Amino acid sequence: HAQAAFEQPSDTGCQVRGLGHPRPFDLATKSARPTLVPSRGDFISAWAAPHGEKQRPVFAVRLDYALRRVGVMQVVTPEATEAHDPQLFPADGGLGLLYSDARGENPGIYGRLLDDQGNVKGAPQLLSAADGGFTYDPSLAPAEDGTYWLVYTQVTDAKAKVHDLFVRHLDRSMAPMADPVRVTAYASPKKGRTDAAQASIDVKQGLINITYRLRRGNEGQVIQLRLTPQELQQKQGGVQRVSNRPVSADDEDSDRFVGQAITLSENIGQYSYPRI
Repeated sequence: HAQAAFEQPSDTGCQVRGLGHPRPFDLATKSARPTLVPSRGDFISAWAAPHGEKQRPVFAVRLDYALRRVGVMQVVTPEATEAHDPQLFPADGGLGLLYSDARGENPGIYGRLLDDQGNVKGAPQLLSAADGGFTYDPSLAPAEDGTYWLVYTQVTDAKAKVHDLFVRHLDRSMAPMADPVRVTAYASPKKGRTDAAQASIDVKQGLINITYRLRRGNEGQVIQLRLTPQELQQKQGGVQRVSNRPVSADDEDSDRFVGQAITLSENIGQYSYPRI
């Protein structure tokens, strides 16, 4: 990193202003992809990593303008057993933290409020359905009215061969305002699995735009799903397959969506973490 910064041409539009290492250097355990947000002139970084023998919570720490660690690293999800996918974002009077918990008594997608220093401010809120299947890969975006829209992936069949997307509307404090709505219903594959995952969401001018990776077996595509809040209200309870036609395995004509699905990738291949 230092060599790349030193060798950077001076006439480029971007310049390296700081190099940071949020975790202490003596920690050698593997961690999740980090998340970073500005807060009161500094930055707050968060990530998930092992803590002790049986827990994997989310940690957070404050960094200065040059990304140097200036605060004490602390656990901000002490209730979580196996946290994944942490995402920090600005919220009213502080920060919001979105994450998933894969194990424990109540696995699911959670949200929690932090103050502007990265300290725990409120209790965790379960954002996915309490009686839903296994969930992961959450993403969240603010709407123009200050509320939030959440998207996540959930296993939707008994044999875990199909993983579909769900969307839920949250208020300014991340409390759910409506039930989750299933917005994709992919056909069950004959072998392997089909998953709509690694979603990213953005909300502008009355449209909810979601990009995600669709993978059927070993083949992948990047898909964009465009829908409106009105369409979600009409589909409370989730999308329904056409009842007068059988749904066969690997039959892409039987895939169902709320809204309009658009293929963004030019070819079938290996894709990861599309962002919008």
